[in-house]
Amino acid sequence: MSTTRTRTPPTVKWLANELAAMAGELERIDEELVRLQARRAHILAVLAAMGGVAELLVVPQLAGAVQAVRAHGTFDDRGSLRNVIRACLKAAYPAPVDLRAVAALVVEHFGLTFATLKEQQRFQHHSVGRTLYRLFERGEVERISDPLVTRHLPSIWRWKVEGGTLEELAQQAAAVCAAPTTEC
Repeated sequence: MSTTRTRTPPTVKWLANELAAMAGELERIDEELVRLQARRAHILAVLAAMGGVAELLVVPQLAGAVQAVRAHGTFDDRGSLRNVIRACLKAAYPAPVDLRAVAALVVEHFGLTFATLKEQQRFQHHSVGRTLYRLFERGEVERISDPLVTRHLPSIWRWKVEGGTLEELAQQAAAVCAAPTTEC
């Protein structure tokens, strides 16, 4: 009862691997097409609704007069830059993260390239810095660095959690200690 062992030639193995990879790539493309068709249907519905609003505002020709603009070409979708920055700060919490590190993560995430250092600095300031500031205005992040003291250094940010700041906790501790019935 001897079984002879045969070897599969490397060319056949390579071909089988390539066939499997191409079949997998086709499946991925089909999944992406389904996702894009659903997104297209949603956007068409939003466009139709906005056209209805334009008619109510006595500007029925507006929808046909406005030309297409690729407003979010650099980033995937509307709000994706903000979501990447949020995820970065949440992952780093409680440690703070400086603006340069956040910008480097964003550049890596979206695969951005810059021709000059000046372009990279503009992106860091205008896109990442302003997004951080908008998140600060919304109360989602807190700025650790003082812009008046650290004027020429990168700003330092941290995810803001609902709870007391160190100053608030110190005030609460002082209030508890000041109460006559409580011992500290």
